[in-house]
Amino acid sequence: PVVMCLDDGDEDECANYDVNVAGKNVDFSVRNNKGHTALYTAVKLGFLDIVKYLTEQGADVKTTDHRGRTPLHAAADVHDADAMGYLVTHGANVNAKDNRGRTPLHVAVSRCQLDSVMCLVANDAEVNVGDERGRTPLHIAANRCKLRAVEYLATHGASVKVEGDKDFTTPHLAAGGCKLDIVEYLIASGADCNITDNDGRTALDLAASAGGSDNIEKPGELDAGQE
Repeated sequence: PVVMCLDDGDEDECANYDVNVAGKNVDFSVRNNKGHTALYTAVKLGFLDIVKYLTEQGADVKTTDHRGRTPLHAAADVHDADAMGYLVTHGANVNAKDNRGRTPLHVAVSRCQLDSVMCLVANDAEVNVGDERGRTPLHIAANRCKLRAVEYLATHGASVKVEGDKDFTTPHLAAGGCKLDIVEYLIASGADCNITDNDGRTALDLAASAGGSDNIEKPGELDAGQE
């Protein structure tokens, strides 16, 4: 079956297989032990030509694996913007959630791949959707990525004020990841630096433990400096 030769990672063998099955009644919904179809596996391996072939032959772009992930989640995971664009234009749900409530945008942000993030947002990905823990893509970006990714999401509609689990705000997560430039940007963009988490800590408390809160200007200080 196609899924077996893809599991072996042999693109040439799969290309030969494609020629042999062309025009025949082949079940492209067959899955491996992880619930991956041939299409999902082709996406994970970066075989775009095979992704296109399988889709043209009727493979379901919305099918999910055992974790609830679609081929579009897989493309986001391996930061393949070409595959993402192709899947979206062929019916993939850009806001599909996996079993943890994560969309392809959550996955792309977790990999800190700005080109993938931009591709999904350009195709109407919801920027304020929360996962099972209430965390939005911006929460993840604040903790893991560089300032540019945070700026991109914030300027494309992502709210800097949404709280996630444990009452963590975006500045909390940025401070926890020692991203002090992001903490300052989020506060300057309107995030509340006085909200406390379940342990009674503000984002500035977390920044202090990282050794950098003295360098972060609070909103009042920014106003005073402008007068």
